[in-house]
Amino acid sequence: MNVVKCPRRVGAKYVSIASSKYAKPQQPIPLIFRAYPSPMHGISVCVGPLYGPEKKWLEIAEFIEHYKLIGVRHFYFTIFNMNEYTRKIMDEYTRTGEVELTVIQSEYANVDWQFHLLQINECHQRAKYHSKWVINADIDERLVMLNGTLQDLIRRQEQSISEINFAVQRVMKTDLLPEVYENDEQILREMIFTKYNISADVVWKAAKCMYRPEKTASMYYHWSYIKYPGYNAAWIGRNQGYFLHYRTTSATGIGSGWLDHANYKNFQERPNPITFANELRENVLRKIKYVYDRRILYCEELPDAVYQEYIVYGHETFHCKFKSEVENEQRKKLELENSTMISRK
Repeated sequence: MNVVKCPRRVGAKYVSIASSKYAKPQQPIPLIFRAYPSPMHGISVCVGPLYGPEKKWLEIAEFIEHYKLIGVRHFYFTIFNMNEYTRKIMDEYTRTGEVELTVIQSEYANVDWQFHLLQINECHQRAKYHSKWVINADIDERLVMLNGTLQDLIRRQEQSISEINFAVQRVMKTDLLPEVYENDEQILREMIFTKYNISADVVWKAAKCMYRPEKTASMYYHWSYIKYPGYNAAWIGRNQGYFLHYRTTSATGIGSGWLDHANYKNFQERPNPITFANELRENVLRKIKYVYDRRILYCEELPDAVYQEYIVYGHETFHCKFKSEVENEQRKKLELENSTMISRK
């Protein structure tokens, strides 16, 4: 699997690739116009591919709402494999126009971090002329600004700067993400930025960047390794901003030996540097409840015309219940629980 850059051709509507001049080309896909005179988005995020057994629904909401609060308005997501429950939150952000989703079909049964470079370079090409600046971040990484806004930082850069690099602070993530939504208290308790605060020093090891797509020739995992002539990188002081990396401590995770690495030391409980914590909690909770907080349909809510059909066809068609039915079910459940407790005693 490769990312192929094809030269433009006037009048072309579809594109395909083949392994040789005489090989049968793959199924063609329609071209999408991206050559805008000026980028549609000021700051976007190229989000690393999602993989592993964890359900990422809460992490996705927290990630997107965090970056929205520092000025990001567009997100490029790439999916190789995703469970149906997590896909609900992804579909919602796609519906609102905040997420552009690329789904990559593969012949391989398992797709892991080795496909990360495919996502990075595909997103780089996708963002050209579409976003002015792109933050290169994984789903467990949050950029925090300490001295001024991200927009202020960008405005201070010279035209020759095509890449801005930030240091990283590793934060120990010791538990798995929740499987499903239960209640508001669970969400407030399980948000990553409130649950974990044992971190190492801020270091330049594995630094991450934001970059100008049209001024960058090729990307590596964390930064560009080929820039077009005349462009350079800037390195931002740790007192201005850095990435929080909520890295799993699982012994089976990618790079699981990082806790013993010499660069990550002096672990201690530290104050949360996120200055908009209350607003972030509210935004994440609101989005999660909108997508996952489901209740039954009461028959009393049906419009009159539909209710007449209900009378004819019954519960099986509309899957509704009368409020009195629900109250009776709840009362019987409570009585059963009480009787069970008494018998145990």
